[in-house]
Amino acid sequence: MIDSNSFFFDISESLDNSNFIDLIKENELYIYLNENWSDLKMQVEFLFVSSTEMIDYNNQFLNHNYDTDILTFNLSTDNSFIIGQCILSINKINENAVDYNESLESELNRVIYHGLLHLIGYNDETKNDKVVMRDLENKYLKFLNL
Repeated sequence: MIDSNSFFFDISESLDNSNFIDLIKENELYIYLNENWSDLKMQVEFLFVSSTEMIDYNNQFLNHNYDTDILTFNLSTDNSFIIGQCILSINKINENAVDYNESLESELNRVIYHGLLHLIGYNDETKNDKVVMRDLENKYLKFLNL
């Protein structure tokens, strides 16, 4: 078993956007997660896909026929070690950044935190749940000065 956090970032072969992965690894989030979330033992794969691929995943797993910014899957067998996969739509994250007048870096980090919060047990099914998650996302974005 792995003793420390592992965060894997992968991009779909259908996308020609490798600078997106560089944006992640060069920003403070990647460093912050590895330095400050170490008490949570987790191994998480982040897969970046196109809108078309995201719609396919959303249909396959949730029977939803639309693009979304992130799908999060907790694959853990117990609570001692979190194993997860987050599938992120680059197109939707870009759209959200424009719609919410945010930088791409800020919106990307928010979505990554959103997925991680799901993995550690938070939900956004009710209005109150959404407020709690948004407050936590904002808290962590402040650590990154975003």
